[in-house]
Amino acid sequence: MMTRKTRFLVVDDEPSIREIVEYQIKAVYGGCEVFLDWNGKNALQTVNNKEGKFDIVITNIHMPEVTGIELTRRVKRLFPKIKIIIMSAMHDKREEALASGADAFLEKPFGLKQLVETMQRLLQ
Repeated sequence: MMTRKTRFLVVDDEPSIREIVEYQIKAVYGGCEVFLDWNGKNALQTVNNKEGKFDIVITNIHMPEVTGIELTRRVKRLFPKIKIIIMSAMHDKREEALASGADAFLEKPFGLKQLVETMQRLLQ
């Protein structure tokens, strides 16, 4: 039985993207917890500090210090049960994203319906 709230981590160096995704998540999963980070290095620290207790990490690919691809590899190595959605405006990154261990790839800009369907599929 799951006793804690569904927990998300949104990682993007663009504040507006973080805010939009956070808003969309909270609109669908009212009682959830959403953590926000602006780069992969900070996100790795957040995941480790919370002992991997995240249901979904949603990350951009291109960020300072640690990319979304590298973040995905490292998180999956430590916490393989965490689901990861990589988002990017570069559709040619889909293959690389999925090869790194991501569970889904969303091409920016994506709609609320696409995000929700992806999250629901991964949370089943």
